[in-house]
Amino acid sequence: MTSDNERALTIAIIGGGFSGTMTAVQLMRKTLSHPLKVLLIERNDRIAKGVAYGTMCPLHLLNVPAKDMSAFPDESQHFFKWAKDHDPSVTEATFVPRMRYGAYIEDILNETLSHKAANIEFRRVHGEVQSIHITRDGTQGKIQFANGEVIADRIVLALGNLAPANVRIKNPNFYTSPNYVRDSWSKATLPPIANDAPILLIGTGLTMIDKALELKLLGHKGTIYALSRHGYLPNVHIPGIARLPMPFEPTKLPKTVLSLTKQIRKLVKDVEKDANWRQAVDSIRPVTQELWQLWNDSEKKRFIRHMRCIWDVHRHRIAPEVGAMIETMVKAGQLKLIAARVVSIAENASDIKVTILPRGKGEEETLSVKRVINCTGADSNIKTIDEPLVEQLRNEGLLLSDNFGLGPNITNNWSLIDKQGKPSNVLYVVGPLLKGLLWESIAVPELRTQAAQLADHLITSKEPVLTS
Repeated sequence: MTSDNERALTIAIIGGGFSGTMTAVQLMRKTLSHPLKVLLIERNDRIAKGVAYGTMCPLHLLNVPAKDMSAFPDESQHFFKWAKDHDPSVTEATFVPRMRYGAYIEDILNETLSHKAANIEFRRVHGEVQSIHITRDGTQGKIQFANGEVIADRIVLALGNLAPANVRIKNPNFYTSPNYVRDSWSKATLPPIANDAPILLIGTGLTMIDKALELKLLGHKGTIYALSRHGYLPNVHIPGIARLPMPFEPTKLPKTVLSLTKQIRKLVKDVEKDANWRQAVDSIRPVTQELWQLWNDSEKKRFIRHMRCIWDVHRHRIAPEVGAMIETMVKAGQLKLIAARVVSIAENASDIKVTILPRGKGEEETLSVKRVINCTGADSNIKTIDEPLVEQLRNEGLLLSDNFGLGPNITNNWSLIDKQGKPSNVLYVVGPLLKGLLWESIAVPELRTQAAQLADHLITSKEPVLTS
């Protein structure tokens, strides 16, 4: 593929979920004057799936209708056309099963491979990355596996949604119990429990919704307790509801959380009686990243402390069909929502005693369950993540936390900043770990744009731009 005088630029992408796969796809769609080698590294058997789209549960639906789920920022109807070709009943408003979306990304990768230019080489690497070491001149990285290594000019960490942090309790020895599931998506074999056994799901967000539906599909009849500090469920999409106008001019973004809150409240009040925060949050979606980057650290911390919970339940909504199933489970008494925090968990021979402190009450209560499943969502705090690769990069000073525990310390073009404050020319990040820089960094509309922008940057070799 290459001549003696022309060495291929090698770009290695660690993580084969949506972000990693689409970054590889965007690279291979380029028309280049120089040779390029793309390595897509994934430790699991299949690529193009990731946690979200690797599910095999038919009740797990996309949280966004088909018309808004294109994998390409410049081809808005791409997914809808693909979905309709595979199922004529699909409309623009259909919330498609997530496993079908995984097949869509897989199809995109295969089609891209069949049409890529001759001077672009693609290799899928199946394996667990143990470590990454930057060469002495700082121009390449050595990616170490158990049985060898590869060398790349650019390395993209597309790690996706990492396992949640352990629940904070007084007696952490419970973490070793086979009846505690730290990662609800873990493939680990669990000890059997009775079909009518009570189960505690810690967290009441999207992960809890998925796990509750999965238990329902498996025919579980026992009580499912779902607990979080506020006890809020994600809101449900309202079909046909119109987006509200943006409450401010794009050139006059509110510089404080208080100002933003006041303008959203005024918008909801002024437009119509049926308007709500769901529409208002959608109205500022086009400028959310710009708004986040405009705020100083104090305002960002204020938003995280006071507004994050409310924002999440309005911003990250669920399909109407999913909402109806959850409502049925709640009304039937099978799914019980609790606003509380966990104090301690103790297991004996017969059950698990969970001591909780309900919100607004001064007295502790006890739940008796047979299994505890952590559904608190992905951990993004670089200081606490215990993934081996993250630990290695952290220990070597190549991967540092931002000021909010939302992701790594990075430049404006997503390269890592090391402990000396030096931007890397080799290590980059894409996907959910960009939340600290962009806030909006977990949904397809943002991730597809990231993949396209990062691909452009990786092949133009621009100098890293430090965050302000």
